[in-house]
Amino acid sequence: MKSKKYREKKANKKAIKRYNSGTQSDDVLIQIQAIRKFMSHFLNQEDSATDEVFIANFPNQLYEDFNAMSKGQKKLDRYHEKQTLLFDMFTYIFRNHNLLLNFKAQSFAKLFLGFMRYQDPDIIYDPSKIMDSINNFISQDPNKIVLINENGMFHFLCNFHLENGDLKQRFWSMCKNIYELNHQYKEYFSSVKLAECVNQIMNKYFSYGEEDVSKFLIMVLKLVEFVDLLDHIKLDVTMFFRITEKIFSNKPQKRTEKKLNIDIIKICKAMLNGSINPLRIESIEQLVTASSVFSFGLARKLKKTIRDKRDIQMTKNVKHSLYIIYFSLIAFPLIDQNSKNRLRPVLLELHRLFQNYFKKCSIKKLSIDSQFQMIQYYVKSSVTLRVDFSPHDHHIINEFLDNLHSNFMFTHLLFDISFDSTSGESNLSSNLNKINRYLNNLISSLSDEEYINKLQEQQKLDHNENVKSIYIRIFSEDLIARVFTRCESYLLDKFKDESPEVVGSDAYAIYNNVMMVIVRIFNDSNYLEKSIADSLKKLNDEFSSESLPTSSDVVNSDNVADTSIFSTISSYVDSNGNHPFKALFRWFTLIYEFKFIFGDINCKFTKMNLI
Repeated sequence: MKSKKYREKKANKKAIKRYNSGTQSDDVLIQIQAIRKFMSHFLNQEDSATDEVFIANFPNQLYEDFNAMSKGQKKLDRYHEKQTLLFDMFTYIFRNHNLLLNFKAQSFAKLFLGFMRYQDPDIIYDPSKIMDSINNFISQDPNKIVLINENGMFHFLCNFHLENGDLKQRFWSMCKNIYELNHQYKEYFSSVKLAECVNQIMNKYFSYGEEDVSKFLIMVLKLVEFVDLLDHIKLDVTMFFRITEKIFSNKPQKRTEKKLNIDIIKICKAMLNGSINPLRIESIEQLVTASSVFSFGLARKLKKTIRDKRDIQMTKNVKHSLYIIYFSLIAFPLIDQNSKNRLRPVLLELHRLFQNYFKKCSIKKLSIDSQFQMIQYYVKSSVTLRVDFSPHDHHIINEFLDNLHSNFMFTHLLFDISFDSTSGESNLSSNLNKINRYLNNLISSLSDEEYINKLQEQQKLDHNENVKSIYIRIFSEDLIARVFTRCESYLLDKFKDESPEVVGSDAYAIYNNVMMVIVRIFNDSNYLEKSIADSLKKLNDEFSSESLPTSSDVVNSDNVADTSIFSTISSYVDSNGNHPFKALFRWFTLIYEFKFIFGDINCKFTKMNLI
């Protein structure tokens, strides 16, 4: 009696002979039957020689049909039968490791992956069988590159619409295995292919499951950034913003969703310094998204810094983040309510962390420029989000106030003063004294000879030396112009019917007029000429709140010796009456931001005559 092994060997020879005969037939149906009988016979066998025979003797015409199908052609005889056969071929060839590096076997894999690009709603196939074969296929790292370049896993996801559960979890585990490659394979990636992959994924975002697509997109972009190709592929940055906005509009509930946000931040940071795909913010909607992303990222950094009790490192990315967030604070009144409701909690959390950082860590070791930018952001955040300054906040900020910028920031701090004529003469006198000192310092700063010479020679300030060329270029000039123009209209509308904080105080009226003159001249020419500055100081000093003037003393020619200077000053004073100090402070701040941060010193508002 023949042994079992002998009988199997004889049956195998017969199966191979039958296969070779069938595949040489001119009848495609006979070829398909021969292939199926061969795969059925050898499915559970591990003989590499037999598998190589299968690949080597595969019929050429059927192979060409598969090739046509991989390019999207559907008008083929027995198309659906060949479609199923192609799926069966892939799962059979890579059911084991025998043909992983076989050239023709890999060509079948590429045909299969090419076919998967053209999603067919009529596909009926067990995805777990394909996943088994993919797992074998990717046991060799070079095959992972094939899958990545062909966007194979994404097309698999789109074809099979995996439901949540074990199969979905298994899919993401496989993706993690594929996309977390060693850096040594960088040279094997195609920037053209990767660009196609990313854009294919983004184009599917709004027509497929958003959560899955966003997760897959970020995974691919992480790989692109990891192999240093993010700046070598052209992306649809506008679409990337839309997807990022969608992701950040939902508060992450699960750990995986928080991880997704972190990954987006890393990609955005890489794009900040790119030349091919630089982040370019061209709308308020994009500004809100960018501010959310970088606030989230900076908050994470601050938490770690505070926990470790370290000084924050004011890197280029940190500074970039602060300018993006700062610009969103300027635009905050212009943001629609839904977006504002999403952005505000993120900004408040960041503000709270900075407040905590100031309590536990020192900023004195930072450069003056870095201290300035940090405090500038913090004060703007406090005022915009209406967060009260703590005593420690006042201490930190007042320690730093020693130049023009200090006075600029002090305009914010004056919002913290309560003008209430009913609260008693003592409180009013104290408030007016603060304004008197502030105006004197501001007049001195704006008329400082060194400040004026620098402006005229270099057209910028020391603290903003590289702001425009490095950090502000992320914003389109059109967006900057639109934001400040709309802010101008917003302030005009907001304060048009508001009365002064104090009525019946001539000292208040004089200081108010002095501030009005400063604001309007600052808008027109950036500085105060010495003669005008001296006259304004004289007015300010003579009518200190210790000796309150009468109404007849308010800005008249007797108090300004030079009649031409009196005429100049008078032209800037509003004959219609006083405006709230907080309005004038807001105007001064906005002018400063327009001229010295986001625009240039030649920028000016054209409707100042209306205030």
